[in-house]
Amino acid sequence: MHAKLQTILTRTVRREFSITREALDDVARTAQLSFSSEAALWDPYLEANVILDHSPGACDLSRMEGGPILVQHNRNDQVGVGEQTAIKDRRGVLVARFSKSPRGEEIFTDVKDSIRRQVSVDAILNKIVLEKTDNGVRTVRAISWTPVEVSIVSVALDNSVGIARDDSSPTHSTIF
Repeated sequence: MHAKLQTILTRTVRREFSITREALDDVARTAQLSFSSEAALWDPYLEANVILDHSPGACDLSRMEGGPILVQHNRNDQVGVGEQTAIKDRRGVLVARFSKSPRGEEIFTDVKDSIRRQVSVDAILNKIVLEKTDNGVRTVRAISWTPVEVSIVSVALDNSVGIARDDSSPTHSTIF
């Protein structure tokens, strides 16, 4: 049983990952990528480490099937769509299909040439619970969350697992 529930406001969180060359299909204009994991990452807004739960039913992938593939989280710079989204081995994965537009071609060429290798996801935390407190540092688990877009990004603050970053996304009510 969880401790006393408290309603707080959270914002969309971001995490970064890398694209591998083996996951590219030049003819189909696609790249397979991982966009989420269960790494505990610091979120300065929540002042806690956040884990995105990948248990069955925790992640709502409905917005990612056909969802936007952006550049630098710019909602005016869509270069593709997500296809074949799934949770596999406790990671969110999808196939990104790039546009034939000049901008889509530019970004896909950079991906193929290993110029752009970093991927970041924006996700809404629908429900989080306190998992533990260790030396005054809280770790929370998002037991219900929704990825809303995946971006090709130029700079990830942590190349290995990503890091939460401030943004101006609207806040969402959640249970804590």
